[in-house]
Amino acid sequence: MENIIAFIFLSFGTVWDVKRKAVSGKYLVVWGFTNLFYLCVRGLIVGNGEILVQALWGVLPGVICLFLAYVTREQIGYGDGWVMVLVGVVFGIKKTVIMVFTSMTILTCFSVVLLVAKKAGRKTSIPFIPFLLLGSVMIMIGEKFL
Repeated sequence: MENIIAFIFLSFGTVWDVKRKAVSGKYLVVWGFTNLFYLCVRGLIVGNGEILVQALWGVLPGVICLFLAYVTREQIGYGDGWVMVLVGVVFGIKKTVIMVFTSMTILTCFSVVLLVAKKAGRKTSIPFIPFLLLGSVMIMIGEKFL
């Protein structure tokens, strides 16, 4: 179920990020409440505190990204950090870290191609949520190997 939640919200976020180069606050709030509802329902079914612990650890990559957004004066966007926090809530730490590294690897390859083709410069802004979507899809495909 968490894969479906992440896929749906990352898909909407991708469209928004590509069109506007920003993330809507309403989008983040709706996703946050959806995650909260999901955690409550999942916690009632499983009935232990492990779900909450996984969610708390899962937000760590997003919190690090938010800190980096602050330190770099938003060279990394706050929206990207909040999206990683929300993905981390449902994915947990292991899947989130793998997704972020996969996304960054794909983004790096894409950036190198743009630089070599002289379609972008050093200061070019590239939306990150589409790469998070690709990373999450790769996680979903390779999940049985994790």
